[in-house]
Amino acid sequence: MDFSFSEEQKMIANSAREIAKEFPPVYWREKDLKEEFGEEFYKAISQAGFTGLIIPEKYGGSGKGMTELLIAMEELAANGCGMAAPWYLVLSEIFGGMSIIRHGTEEQRRKYLPGIASGEIEFCMGLTEPDAGSNTLNTKTRATKVDGGWVINGNKTFISGADRARGMMIIARTTPKEKAAKKAFGLSLFLADMPDPAVMITPIPKHGINYSHSCDIGFNDLRVPEGALMPPLDEGWYSLLDTLNTERMTFTTAAIGIARLAMSKAIDYSK
Repeated sequence: MDFSFSEEQKMIANSAREIAKEFPPVYWREKDLKEEFGEEFYKAISQAGFTGLIIPEKYGGSGKGMTELLIAMEELAANGCGMAAPWYLVLSEIFGGMSIIRHGTEEQRRKYLPGIASGEIEFCMGLTEPDAGSNTLNTKTRATKVDGGWVINGNKTFISGADRARGMMIIARTTPKEKAAKKAFGLSLFLADMPDPAVMITPIPKHGINYSHSCDIGFNDLRVPEGALMPPLDEGWYSLLDTLNTERMTFTTAAIGIARLAMSKAIDYSK
């Protein structure tokens, strides 16, 4: 089996290295200390097409695969950006883009994917709750069916990028656990436009990674239309696994890139 890069993949890697040189660790230390988003960096990777690498061409992306996105992530991380580059790309291109590509309706794809690809729409995922961290089946946020759509109530925590996001994928319970046909049934995925007055977002003080805010979220009768549901109803857990498994791949890649960066810095210091 040949693991060497194609010419196109080499171009992606080279492009990522050139961008990373413009945003060295000192840039990210400053952003972290000031608790600022890396606006200049996000603009650069958007213009390079990295925010749309896995988005199909018909929606304004490049139509590439996860391999190409992971190559870009690793090279950005390894050449100066550390965790920041994979972090930003995961929020919009995986939590938003990948989820919608695989499980969104055609209407949802047309609405969100072009903006994600261009970098105009930043995304976040409303998953973790105070009592539902690794066990998503404990989700208490609920979505109640009403005329014309759904009403969402509940709380989320440690939601990265929520204070900037223009779109959020929300995991909510649509059928009580005791009434669900199977243990994994009863959860559904919804797409909501942000900001919304029915959603209270509060950044959480942290010791690091302050170039992306983690937030507490409160949904107080958030109304979303019927078209906000990502089908099928009550089977969102299975759809969510595609997103989470892909996320694991990206952070593994990030770890490799960060290790390469640390090694290069250690070698430079030793000299």
